[in-house]
Amino acid sequence: VLSGGAAIEALLVALAALPQGITLGSIFFGLLALYWAPTRPYAACVCIILAGVCDMLDGRVARLTGTTSAFGAQLDSLADMVSFGVAPSTIVFYWAFGGAGSEPIAGDGTAPFNPFLLLTFAFVAAGAIRLARFNTRHDEDEGPAWFFEGIAIPSAAGLLVTLVMAHQETGFALLRSPVVVVPLILVTSALMVSQIPFP
Repeated sequence: VLSGGAAIEALLVALAALPQGITLGSIFFGLLALYWAPTRPYAACVCIILAGVCDMLDGRVARLTGTTSAFGAQLDSLADMVSFGVAPSTIVFYWAFGGAGSEPIAGDGTAPFNPFLLLTFAFVAAGAIRLARFNTRHDEDEGPAWFFEGIAIPSAAGLLVTLVMAHQETGFALLRSPVVVVPLILVTSALMVSQIPFP
């Protein structure tokens, strides 16, 4: 049986670990989305939504329990990169472009390269820039707190998975067409690195 002081210390440790555990849950759902991206795009998109729930909860739980920290903030950014950068762009790549334009680039023809991968890379790169800019400006505590420059990466990811899920639900072929998918990726990427204020 723990003494009173030891019990309180154990409780504090558990409270400190709780928001970080939620953040790690977001990474898990991002990894699961990557695993399902080639074959189960709808389920992969649901994973991104669950990662978004974790992303909304971790900061609130940290503030509620008084356990906010620089470590937690950095872990959250790394989780965002996986779950809202790499994972949704991979889902869209396999869903929209996975079977198109692949040409071997290795001598034995075993390493195909799909040029649409560069498009999804642009989304990931823009997300990384957006997160790095937010982190540095947040650390410096610059500017008013009521807006952010550029659309947040979870919102950008939400736009991508919404398109995939809408196509899966409706079967409307135009939603999967490069005419729709390419501009959406380019616009969301540009909005993330833009200086347009978003609430």
